[in-house]
Formats: sequence, C-alpha cells, structure tokens
Amino acid sequence: HRNKINPANDFFSYVNRDWIRSKELAADQQYIVQIDEFRLAQDRVYNQLVDIVTDPKTPAAVKTLYNSLKTSVSGTAIVSHIREHVRVLDECIAEDNLWKFLAYLNANEFMRYACPISWDMLPDEQNSRAFISHLTYPELSLYDYRYYLRDASFRAKTAKSGSGKRTHTRFKRRSATAATIQKEKDYKHVVLHKFVAYVNKIFAVTGLAGAPSSSSAGADVLHIEKLLIDKLACFNGKYDTENEDMEYVKFTHDELAKHCDGFDWHEFAKCLGYSSPPRHVVCSSVGYMKCIVEAMKNEQHGWKSPKWRSYWIYIYARHAIQYHAAWSSIQFEFCFKFLRGQMAPMPQRIFALFGTTFAYDTFFAAEYKRRYFNQAVHDYTVDLAGRVIAAAKDMVRQNAWVSEGTRAEALRKITSLRLEIGTPSKMGPDVSPAVSAKFDATDGWANLMAISAWRTRELFIGRYEGAPVFNVPAIDWNQMKFVGSQSYVVNAYYTENTNSIYLPMGYFQTEFVDVGKGVEYNLARIGYTIGHELGHSIHVFGQLFDHTGNMRNWWSPRDSAIYNRKLADIERQYEHAARRDGIVFDAKMTLSEDLADITGLKLCEMVLNEHHAREKTLAPLQMLSFERFYTEFANQNRQKIYRRSIFAQLKSNPHPLDKYRTNVPLSRMQLFNKIYNIKPGDEMHWHSDDVVW
Repeated sequence: HRNKINPANDFFSYVNRDWIRSKELAADQQYIVQIDEFRLAQDRVYNQLVDIVTDPKTPAAVKTLYNSLKTSVSGTAIVSHIREHVRVLDECIAEDNLWKFLAYLNANEFMRYACPISWDMLPDEQNSRAFISHLTYPELSLYDYRYYLRDASFRAKTAKSGSGKRTHTRFKRRSATAATIQKEKDYKHVVLHKFVAYVNKIFAVTGLAGAPSSSSAGADVLHIEKLLIDKLACFNGKYDTENEDMEYVKFTHDELAKHCDGFDWHEFAKCLGYSSPPRHVVCSSVGYMKCIVEAMKNEQHGWKSPKWRSYWIYIYARHAIQYHAAWSSIQFEFCFKFLRGQMAPMPQRIFALFGTTFAYDTFFAAEYKRRYFNQAVHDYTVDLAGRVIAAAKDMVRQNAWVSEGTRAEALRKITSLRLEIGTPSKMGPDVSPAVSAKFDATDGWANLMAISAWRTRELFIGRYEGAPVFNVPAIDWNQMKFVGSQSYVVNAYYTENTNSIYLPMGYFQTEFVDVGKGVEYNLARIGYTIGHELGHSIHVFGQLFDHTGNMRNWWSPRDSAIYNRKLADIERQYEHAARRDGIVFDAKMTLSEDLADITGLKLCEMVLNEHHAREKTLAPLQMLSFERFYTEFANQNRQKIYRRSIFAQLKSNPHPLDKYRTNVPLSRMQLFNKIYNIKPGDEMHWHSDDVVW
C-alpha cells in the first residue's frame, strides 16, 4: 500500500512509516508489548530507579527489600506460605466465619482485588476530601468478561427492575457479523482451555496442601469466576442504576445487613483490624452484594465447598509463584505471553522495583525529584497549562448547543481545576522501621506480605478512614504496572474526585517537553497531554463529578441527549477507521479516551492560533507552523505494535491503537482538512468536523 500512504489517506503512517519499519527493541526491552514514546521513556525511568537503589547512600532497608525481590524464593518457602493461607481458610471454615475469611483476604492487597466482596479505602464520592471504606465487586482473571458468558453470541443480559438482572455495561457491545461472532467464540474456547490448564499447573507444581486434585482445580476456578460474572448482573431497583459509574450507596451496619442478605459489617471490620467499626460504608452495587452473599452462604455450594476452596487457594498462589524462578514462567506464559502478546518476561531488576517502591514511595519520590527536577521545564509547563486552560474556557463560552446551566457548570469546573506537577502535594509515610527490621533477605514474598499487612493496619485503617485525602501509591499486581500517582510514572492523570490534573516527574522527558524545540513541538506533546486530561473533566466520567470533586451529574437531560448523539457518530468513525484495516473492535470501550483526544487536539489548535495572533505571525508562516504542529502530533503518537498483541490490546486497553488516536481527531479539525486538501473519498475524510464541545 506504499502508493496509498499520503496525508489525505493515512497521516499517521505518512509521518511515521520509516520509524515503524526500522524501530527495534534492545535485548533487555523485549518485555515491552507495544513500542511507543511512553513505554520507552518508562523503561528509561525504571533504570533511573535502579540507579537510585544501587546508590551507596540509599538506606540499607531499601536495598535489602529490593535484593530479596530480585532473588528467587525457594519452592519450600512458597509452599509454606500457601500452607499458611490454607490453614487460615480451614480455621475460618471450622469457625463457620465467612466475614473473618473475607476480612483476611481483603487485608492483603495481592488478593483484595479478586475477593468476591472487595474492600478498599477510597475518597468519598459525596465528600471527596475524605476517605471512606468501599465494598465493591472483584476483578477477574480474564480481561474480556464476555469470555465467561455461556451464549455463543455474547448476548447481554436482559435488564429488569427489582432484584432481578440488569445489563452490565461490561457486557454491552455493538452488533457484529456472524463471522466475527464465530471467530470470537472460537477464541473464547481457546482462552478458557488455556486458563484451566494454567490454574492446574499452579496446583500441580506446588503440590498444594488441602487442595483438590490438580486436574480439577482449573475447572473449579473457572466455575467460580463464571458465578461471579452471573452475580454481577444482579440489580436492585431501589439502589442500583443502569450507569454503574453512578453507583453509590452509603449504608450503616443494619442497612447493609438488611439489603445484602445479612452481611455483617461489624464482624468484617473488626476482623479487618478496626477497633471500632466505621459507622458508614459505601456499597457500589447492592444487587451484586445481595446475590454474592446468598451464593457464598449456600449450604451445599457456598464458600466452604470444594469449588470455592480451589478459588480461595488460586487467588493467593498465582501471585506467590511469581517469586520463584521456575514457577514464575507459569504466570508469564498464560497471563503475559498468551493473553497480552508479551514476548519476554520483565527483567528481574525492573520486576523488583514494584515491591520496593510499594514500600518506599515517598523516599523514591523525593530522590527522583532531587535528581531530575528542572525548574525551567516546570515553569514552562505551568505557563503552557495556563494557556490550555484559557483556551478551554473560550471553547466552552463559544459553544452554541449546550444550555446556559451546563455551560456555567463546565466553566466553573475548568476554573476550579487544580494542576499538580512533579510529586503529589500530600504523601503518606514509608513502611515502618519495625517492619523493615524483619525483612528476610531470601524471601521477598514474605516481605511483601508484611508490607501489605502494615499498610492495611497502619495506613488504611489507622490513618485514612475519615481523614483528608492524600497520595496512596497503587500498583496493578495483576498486570504488574504503576497505576497510582507515583512521581516516577511516565503518564498523566485527571482525577474526578479531586478535579485535578497530575503530571508526574517521570513524564518530564525530552520526548514530551523540550523548551528549546519551539511551541509546535511542545504543544503537540505536553500541551496535548494537558488538553487531553482537561478533556476528561468535561466528558463522560467527568460529567458525573462537579467542580469540588463530588459525584453530581451537572448536565441537563436535554444536553445529555444531544451529547450522546454526537458520541454515537464518533464511535462509528473509530470503528470505521479500524475496519478499513480489517480490525473489528467496540469503540464504546474507548469513547472516554477518544473524546479527550479530540478535545486535547482542538485546545492545542486554539493555543497555537492565540500564539500567532499575539506574535503577529505572517499568514504563510502560520500555515507552516500548523503543518509542523500536525506532523509533531502524529510523530509523538508513533507506535509499533506486533500483530500478536493487537487483539489483546483492543480488548484490554482503554485507548484505541495510536494510528486511530492520530487520524480520527485530525480528520475533525477544519484547518487540517484545509491545509491538506482533504476531500470526500479520501480515507482521512469524515462527514463531520464536530469536536463536540
């Protein structure tokens, strides 16, 4: 297709084709699934963190923890840990105390997310300045939840009122062709077969004490995860909503017991470590809570049954084996190589960083800032952010289709937007010396368990409940990546419950901001990033939270109806663009990011226009400037993704492929279409240049 690659048909490939063809990863970078500027920069930051660890001045406890996580734990020690887990399970069964066992699981951050009733300490959606306990549903093993559904076409459950079933948004999808449905059905069976085999291998290599036979464990775990999916569709007409992002009910102990089949909040909280259980807890889905408690309390098939026993052991053992040199390959082969298309395991020197920063985030944040903070870059970013925010206010004021009330709320939200750069303003303490003094140099898993117990006991329960919100370092232990506001993350975030944009220190690499390279270069990078994150504040999830960060939908019904029609057209465009490449995906899954991309690009256009008006740039030079800006925008989005990884990325990544993140927003810019003479029939052409806001 070389002759077809031109600005009018594929601007992304026109700009990036040579880089995509030539770019290769170094031997120690083979763990990177898709090659782009963010992941390459994060790899560099990982190595900067390793340099911090190995610095002679770094505290001995940090080094001890890091080295223990680089060292393979013996099989004997791993099995001993699993036996202790099983002992606690049997103790709770003997006491017939479900609440004690659920509390035990939730006290461990490696199991918490997979617990059928998952507890966490989060900002209160109705009082975003304070933490409160939350109870919600779990995250399961497979990223596409439709793999668990029985029907071949992945049909959505039928929505009903009362305590019946509802269509969970995870199950919603656009209709697909028969061939696509059959292809996904076939792949689903491959995934499930490999998943069962993966679980069986965990049970087989560890010879799990008190476990079912290794040949049945995988089927048992799959059965339980299918049960959990079924209960996710339960719906309480009084408390639940069809929009799960608005699910919020604050219950007392008695109310939770009444509506959730006797859930004992007092006993659960006491076993979790509270000396005095909090008066209120937020429940994300009352229907699910009621149904899953009923299922776990079932005399014959409940939490004490053999199938549930397999699940309880699995959610612990799958993490423990990652710290054994040979057994870790079981996790890698299924979860990373098969599901995500990752060709090599993460190097052990990087893998060990996650547990180390988990314990010493404040130390690493301070040291990273000391080494890499650049005042000139900081000041440039603050100034550029101010220009982007000013453009956003102008965009909202000029909007002709939203009502005055919605416009006023949007302006209020943008005006109240808080920008954090470098490190979070409020950070918690690092792990206690009383814990670090007992670190085992040969057992990194035992050290992580001690750290997790300390965080739950001393931080989440001892300091956070009801307290003002401050930074909590978070790690996705399932995918092994930073997902919190660590200052050494190469990413940027908009947070609804604080109405704030956060740009970590790790983001300030020359790939994203370089004060010597001109306004076009920086607008297409850090300017676009700021605009993208600002876009989240007024789109999709941002609509559900007001300027203070509290949950409140500030859109009128009339405006929401118009907005949703505009979104449907954007959704169709992304799917149409992908379909030309033979790729079928559900653009509903990426809509929030798509809208932020379009808004971010439009805001940068406005800032560049304002720059030229202020500088009185000659008209021909303005056109050259915009050509450079569009080229820099496509260049900063460059991405090389291996075919084996595309399917997994489409299912698990909230962003579309970067080719579509580039071409679709550009196709909606009037000036881009004018400069490159885009016309009907060109692949970069779309019937609408509506940028929504």
